[in-house]
Amino acid sequence: MPGGLKPALINAYLNRGPALRGGLERFAARIVPARGELKFYWSAEDPYSAVMALRLQAMLAGTGVHCRVFPVPLSAGDVNPEPELRVRHALRDCHTLAGFYPLEFPRSAQQPAQEDAALAYRVVAQASTLEVAAAVSAALWSNDSAALAEAQTRFGSVSAADAERVAASNAQRQRSEGHYHPGAVRWLGEWFESPTRLPHLADRLRQRGYALDPALPPLPEPSLTAAPSGTPLEMWFSFRSPYSYIAIALLDRWRQAGDVFDVTFRPVLPMVMRGLAVPRIKRMYIVKDCAREARRRGIPFGHIADPVGAGAERCLAVCATLIAADGDTQRAFTFAVSASRGIWSEAYDVATDLGLRAVAERAGVSVSEVDTAVANLPAGAALAATNRDAMTGELGLWGVPSFRCGDLTTWGQDRLPLIRHVLGLRGIVDP
Repeated sequence: MPGGLKPALINAYLNRGPALRGGLERFAARIVPARGELKFYWSAEDPYSAVMALRLQAMLAGTGVHCRVFPVPLSAGDVNPEPELRVRHALRDCHTLAGFYPLEFPRSAQQPAQEDAALAYRVVAQASTLEVAAAVSAALWSNDSAALAEAQTRFGSVSAADAERVAASNAQRQRSEGHYHPGAVRWLGEWFESPTRLPHLADRLRQRGYALDPALPPLPEPSLTAAPSGTPLEMWFSFRSPYSYIAIALLDRWRQAGDVFDVTFRPVLPMVMRGLAVPRIKRMYIVKDCAREARRRGIPFGHIADPVGAGAERCLAVCATLIAADGDTQRAFTFAVSASRGIWSEAYDVATDLGLRAVAERAGVSVSEVDTAVANLPAGAALAATNRDAMTGELGLWGVPSFRCGDLTTWGQDRLPLIRHVLGLRGIVDP
């Protein structure tokens, strides 16, 4: 396996062995108070925070786990490069998830009025408990001003100035602890962002001896509309995105297991090469989260050779060459499966001829095709630009992996169960 000292050190950091992880857990158990406080960073303007508040309340009921709520504003611009797109997508995404999973999110939810959101901050800053955050979230996202006023009467509130000061201070605290988005929970130094990470949290709590109800509520009949037979799955992908790697590995696993579906593969440049900020705090969280998600699914991950710059450009050029030669994106998809595995789990440096040819060869791409691609890097850049314009203009998204299939537009590898349903594939897979 290629690599060197740096990939080996990264892998050791991301994939500490079971014995070491167990030792750290036992050490944490000795220093963390027995009441087992969770920290939940909540924003009145963020629909994911509402979903998390309501799910946490249901999950923790009767366990004795204490959850302290820290109201925070929406994410700052350095980690949220497209705030308007993110707000619109978050609400659309929560509606979609509530039509597929048993989530307590109002089907009629709209972005709350500014004065209601301001009052919600004041109430939660006063009490800072999960009970209050859940009650306020339910009222706020049901656009029920009367219920919100009743919550203020019941729980009290701080002044608007104090609420703003508390939110700013909490945002700094969250940054110092290694995270940046609202709707995230911290437990024993580990972060759990979004409802799809709550199974990880439930596992950790059970390991600590907390009795969580193992029974899951039944799935509702999904309200998502199945796509007509033969509808392709469009996938926007970046060779520098570890989430893209997990997604394409899972899609390839489905195909290997016999699922039949067409993929229109649409690679784009990495965010940082498109002028979008990816600060260190964001990079660190993402790679640790992806390592955890990969372990959960049995996907190799950790021996990493960052493809930013020349590596990404050369991979895009190979995709452009294959698509131009074949008239479709199927071999480009197969190449991306191999290349992303090489980048994220085998430390192949695709900025070199040796690394690029190795991942291409096992995908059935010849050396001559690779050499033709490397000699025409502008073709890859043009392909990426076209796909980027479609992603931002047609989908209203900015990050990868993004997907479109029929009426469903979504983002993230943990939305693949929704994709399976829309494609008409049998069974529901763990997200």
